[in-house]
Amino acid sequence: MASKRLLLAEDSFRQWDSLRRDVEEKGWQATRANDRQDAFYQIEEASKRKEEFNFFAVDLGLPPGGEQAEEGVRLAVELRGRYKNHPILAYTAQTPKSFDYTLPLRHLLVAGVSFIYLRDEGITFAEVVEMVNEGYLVISPRPAEYLSLAIPTAPDPLSDKHWRALKLLNEGKTYEQVGNEMDRSPEAVQSWVKEMRDALARFILPAAIDADHSGGGTILLEDLINWYRNNHVKYCRD
Repeated sequence: MASKRLLLAEDSFRQWDSLRRDVEEKGWQATRANDRQDAFYQIEEASKRKEEFNFFAVDLGLPPGGEQAEEGVRLAVELRGRYKNHPILAYTAQTPKSFDYTLPLRHLLVAGVSFIYLRDEGITFAEVVEMVNEGYLVISPRPAEYLSLAIPTAPDPLSDKHWRALKLLNEGKTYEQVGNEMDRSPEAVQSWVKEMRDALARFILPAAIDADHSGGGTILLEDLINWYRNNHVKYCRD
């Protein structure tokens, strides 16, 4: 039987001890990380021992905290970037009345990270871990009212290179400067701008452009930059 090694990023020892005992009943070997930095240290040390983790659980309230649980979300998303196929579960004990789940959920869902509210009755933390380990994307039922706000209503119309180029153009850089930063020619950047015009005209902008300009729906660079400013958070590109 394959080893079941779980890294649990939790700053509260009492919470950690409770969750550890829960998952150990399901055969998991749990290792604690106190914060984001310690999580990567524990991963490195486990790798040296050739005892790599095959599951990650992250408390959204990791220090230094913040209104949008930035540190916990950051760690979960970074882990997904490193481990494309590993099960990852984010969790919180904060109630929906005291914590706005919308933005954290948006980031977690886009990254394919499961999320639960620990105080939901009827299912244990270990049972959720088992479900996520089997390949399910689990969302706690308690914050369901936030899902319509958290899930983008349209697929991302742009590629990574397009988003990066738009970010640099939004900073006021020229085609040549963008090309230098992305190791491409100015002509390549111009071709990306054309691709973005086509993509956004098809999915996002036609009505707005027709209303604002008399060029038969022509999308200007200014329109692309304005769209970036209005939509980069929605598509988790901030």
